[in-house]
Amino acid sequence: MGDKKHKLIFVALVSILGSENVSDYPSVLIAYARDWRPESTSNPKPPAFVALPDSVKELQAIVKRANRLGVP
Repeated sequence: MGDKKHKLIFVALVSILGSENVSDYPSVLIAYARDWRPESTSNPKPPAFVALPDSVKELQAIVKRANRLGVP
């Protein structure tokens, strides 16, 4: 993902969730890079963002915005 698209998505997430619920700091991304599968601990792939919605409404808004921006 290019810098321009990264910034566009970040700003969209912040507009929905507020800056306290969105992060792209490397240390935060690494913390969310692992899941329950054993292979994730040996080869973690950090996400581009960590977004923490508080409600179904916020989650729906994220999905709608992602569709408009062409983000899977």
